[in-house]
Amino acid sequence: MLKKWNKKKSLLFIGVLLLASVVSTALVIAVRGKKETEPVPPQFYFAKSEKVPSVTDVVGDRTFEAIPEEEEETSSGEALSVEKYRYFSSDTSDADVRSYMDYLMENKNFLDITEAEDESEADEKKGKTFRLTGPSEDEESYLEITITVENGSYTVSAVKEGKSWNSYIASLWEAEKNDRERVKQPEQGGTRQIAEEKVRSMSQKELKLPEPVSRYEFIAGPGLVYVDGKNFYRVSAYRKQENGTLTYECAYLMDYSSQNVCYKYNDVTEETEPLR
Repeated sequence: MLKKWNKKKSLLFIGVLLLASVVSTALVIAVRGKKETEPVPPQFYFAKSEKVPSVTDVVGDRTFEAIPEEEEETSSGEALSVEKYRYFSSDTSDADVRSYMDYLMENKNFLDITEAEDESEADEKKGKTFRLTGPSEDEESYLEITITVENGSYTVSAVKEGKSWNSYIASLWEAEKNDRERVKQPEQGGTRQIAEEKVRSMSQKELKLPEPVSRYEFIAGPGLVYVDGKNFYRVSAYRKQENGTLTYECAYLMDYSSQNVCYKYNDVTEETEPLR
């Protein structure tokens, strides 16, 4: 009787061990599977060789969602791959976007080409969209980043366009020139052209610039900026680099009515500094 009891006990013990092994293996596989499916935010946008850090590399970790890549068709019919990522940051979305735009313009020679938008016609659900462009390591291309701020999140889209940076900048200037020629000067108040000439005629000391005025290109943007109950034209200053690119320095605001250049202006933070 003792031998039979020991045999049964041994079989029961072996069964318990086998069951524990199966459960342990299942748990390990589940944990590994979970880790493998967790999305990892990109360290860079575009190829690593472009050296364009992602949002999280600049502002810190954020809850992240990868959106399947899309294809965008150019005017020539060429299909371009668009990287797309969504970051959830309900309390710091605006600050994140401002910091990242500031970083791109100050450190990566990106330009803010966000088009002026009539606030009365803006879609509040869609949110505000910012567009920035910058030079690529590939001389035949340039980079474009679009950021859309929505309620509690913001989406970053990155695409590499098949056109040289210098050609693209030249096309922007040409479009601005043509736009000026189409716009008639109003009977009262200033125009963008007057604003550019006003700023360009001022001294380095008056504009509070770190280098001589001749080192900068001044470009008036569309739309008006509203400050302290008044409308202003905005003129952005870009520092000329030896390689032919431009680096955003700051902007200036000219009073729509008096045509006086009153403020030095930061497009990203919207901070103003009186010039007098």
